[in-house]
Amino acid sequence: MVLNIQAIAEGSARTIGWISLQSDNSVSVGLADRAFISPRFHARKFVWNAYNRVSLQYLVPHSPEELLAVVNPHLTYHPPIYFHLRANDDDELFAGIADVEIMLAQDGHVPWVRFVSRPVGELAVSTAPRNPERTRFLAVPVDDVRVSVALAIDFVRPGADPLVGSAAEEFVDCGPRRLHVRCEVMPAQAATLSWYHQY
Repeated sequence: MVLNIQAIAEGSARTIGWISLQSDNSVSVGLADRAFISPRFHARKFVWNAYNRVSLQYLVPHSPEELLAVVNPHLTYHPPIYFHLRANDDDELFAGIADVEIMLAQDGHVPWVRFVSRPVGELAVSTAPRNPERTRFLAVPVDDVRVSVALAIDFVRPGADPLVGSAAEEFVDCGPRRLHVRCEVMPAQAATLSWYHQY
């Protein structure tokens, strides 16, 4: 299943990003803003502790002209513990392990992806999905194409549904886990992609 996240403005839909659920319960997140810059740090976080966790937030900005562009970045969680960031035809830029099941049992909520789009008017108008029978849509109503949309994707306990009153939000089940997807309209700003990793 693919959840296509769209801003609805001036009578048209503009794609913000997508979430893809695979048959093995892996989850990938991709973005319509497809070119970001990132230092070639190739971060690895392979030591994990159920207690005394450290939470890091990685941040990369949108810049299609940058020489070190990350084209079509997508963040993926491969259960039970493996996370990575990869771009098309590129090595992993980030890889790490974290036991989501233990963290959810302890905390009930695990932050993961944060994304802010370019102004909605600069995003391309959506086209028909490749697999319409597998695609669902989450629509974000937007009154002004000069605004940006913030997207947050977190892991929550199965059965959790504490809706927080976002402009658009949804819960998505992926095997024994659940994702909380929520969007907020915000003043226009440069697009950024960030993710949290606890180790």
